[in-house]
Amino acid sequence: MVVGARGPFPGALSPSGTGTEVYKGPSLLNPPVGRSPRSPMHGLTEAEARVVWSALAQPGAPERERLQGSGLPSSTYHATRRRAYEEGWLRDRYVPDPFTIGRSTVSFVLGRPYADETAALVQRWASTDGNAVVWTGTPMVLGVFFHGSPPIARRVISRFADDARVRDLVSLTVDLTETRIPVYFDFEGAWARVAGLPTSSEYPFGLGIGATGPSVPTAGRPLPDRLRNSARELLDRPFVPPEGGLARWLGQGGLDRRQRELFDSGYLHLRTFLDASRLPEYRGRRMDQLVLVTGEMRERRDPTSLLAELRTVHGISPFLFAYEGSRVLLGMMGHSGVVPGSPESGGAPSAPLGSVLRDTLSKRMQRVDVYREESGTVRFPVDHRYSPLLRTPGAEAPAVVRPRLRSAVPA
Repeated sequence: MVVGARGPFPGALSPSGTGTEVYKGPSLLNPPVGRSPRSPMHGLTEAEARVVWSALAQPGAPERERLQGSGLPSSTYHATRRRAYEEGWLRDRYVPDPFTIGRSTVSFVLGRPYADETAALVQRWASTDGNAVVWTGTPMVLGVFFHGSPPIARRVISRFADDARVRDLVSLTVDLTETRIPVYFDFEGAWARVAGLPTSSEYPFGLGIGATGPSVPTAGRPLPDRLRNSARELLDRPFVPPEGGLARWLGQGGLDRRQRELFDSGYLHLRTFLDASRLPEYRGRRMDQLVLVTGEMRERRDPTSLLAELRTVHGISPFLFAYEGSRVLLGMMGHSGVVPGSPESGGAPSAPLGSVLRDTLSKRMQRVDVYREESGTVRFPVDHRYSPLLRTPGAEAPAVVRPRLRSAVPA
């Protein structure tokens, strides 16, 4: 899976500068809450909305292409990008190709923990081998785990069933050698919908071999030992306090030869994630809801047909979409305020999220369970931390497997 350069924003200006900025101040990756000098009543400017879109739409592109994609003058772009990371609207992570680290099975686990058990549950999940993501809500806990094979994954996940700590526990285990995860925490489409900007042709970013980009030459080949320490350092970089008060957003500039090889050979990919709870409103619209849905497709329908319908009929682009057989996990961002029509829906206004849940999902799915969270109540105890997935002595030693099937993503 390769993230290619994405097309420029319509009307983009020619870039007049390049480079990665370094500045003194708080960490861009873990900014302090409430640092913003602006009042919460002040919304995003058009330049800020475009920079957020450019970062989400072009995570692996060179900085010059991000600048061009934003359609902004160089000075405006760089100042605005700095603000986006300072305020915590965006955060960068390096994400490994699951095949190359021998963990081509991905499990999603979702449930409702009891309030007095949430902390213990989070600690247990976070300390489990293969964990990379843990989110919590009121009440909600979502975990993402990477393992070497479906039997290993199911054995680990089966230990999470504990009625004394969590209820309504569901899990999906995806074998990436058989299929792919169509959408893996890709917020570009959701933000484009709210901001009235185009969704790039590269959306969605998924996991596994498929339509996100051309198959990479390293697919199925293990990460070489000579690159393992370099990979671990990059994966840990977002979580290490910067030295000397200097901080920088992540990128591909300033890398040494081995670090550069990790990207050029497809072992690592740069991703940009959105924190909707910190985003101000934009033109009266605010991304203020997070919705997770689980259920089963009716009548043996292809789950990817639901993803296509959401995008083309309703103008909704999920940030998360995974399935195992007929079972589906769907993540969407809701919003306040009226949003403009999207090209995906032929220019028609996007359907309200409530009507989609009521009308479309109830017709296409059964045994539906819906988690609704205010964006401000979602916490990220484990925030896309992938360095533990690099096996250490005494840890699980999964076999590296080669992908056998390429599954397409609906346009």
